[in-house]
Amino acid sequence: MFTFSRLLVVRGEYVQKTAIVLKRTSPLYKSIYIKRTYHASQEKKSFCCGEFMCKVREIGGLFSPWFILRKFGVPCQAILKFRRGIKRFYFPWLAYSIPLAITMGIGDVLAQLYQHHVTDRAEKTAWNFAKKRTAKFMLTGFLIVGPLASKANRMIMRRISFFPAQSFLIKRIAIKVLVISPLILLAAMAFYDYEQIQDCYDHGKNDYLWEKRYKLPFQDIMSFNLLTRPLVELSVCLLPFCVRNLARKLYEILFFAYSSSVIHKYKLGQVSNLCHPAPLTVAKKKRFCKLRKHRT
Repeated sequence: MFTFSRLLVVRGEYVQKTAIVLKRTSPLYKSIYIKRTYHASQEKKSFCCGEFMCKVREIGGLFSPWFILRKFGVPCQAILKFRRGIKRFYFPWLAYSIPLAITMGIGDVLAQLYQHHVTDRAEKTAWNFAKKRTAKFMLTGFLIVGPLASKANRMIMRRISFFPAQSFLIKRIAIKVLVISPLILLAAMAFYDYEQIQDCYDHGKNDYLWEKRYKLPFQDIMSFNLLTRPLVELSVCLLPFCVRNLARKLYEILFFAYSSSVIHKYKLGQVSNLCHPAPLTVAKKKRFCKLRKHRT
């Protein structure tokens, strides 16, 4: 058996506690105990050491699926066996794509609410929630934005040196804003507006797409990204460690809300007659009218 000692928060006071854990104790219980004592210990000198944040973390742990299964009577060994079996079918991009798709869905709902508050209220029309628009926006995040962003983040973490920390932060922000964001945005716009691209490809007029359809929304979204993302990334570093992910998530929701409003403003995802040839009947009628006026 082995022992470990941590400072635990009990009713607002730090109490020294030494735990004796036998070798027969399951690894899941050991990991849970060590994690709880570590986050509540005085060794972690951050904002999370307070009693309030420790209680928040404990409440969040109650919603863990493994904790719920354990409360329903599932043995720890079965949970460990299941978690080890999941690792065989684990894809890293899923852990990034699913939360990102949910974030994009929340941003699209906020964009629709803002549009209803600004335009639809002035026209006195009822708000109709566009489910297909939100589902398509979330699907774009799950299939395109999430996997590409996951690959880009892993590339940055592997290729760029962590030392010194200031240069790593500057390089990461510059690569994300100037290189990765434009490429992901173009891929997402192409996927979201695939029907229009296919229609123009069938008519042999792909040259019209960038100038007449994608240039303005791309410039609007990228200008918002260039003006806000570097400031947010730098200011997040000044916040406590446990609040940084929340601040980034709030910014992502606002960014996707703005992106959704811009996409809806320029009517991306809707097939138009942009690449269709002009009807010849209109030209014939104009010529006939001109000849008739000339004779009279």
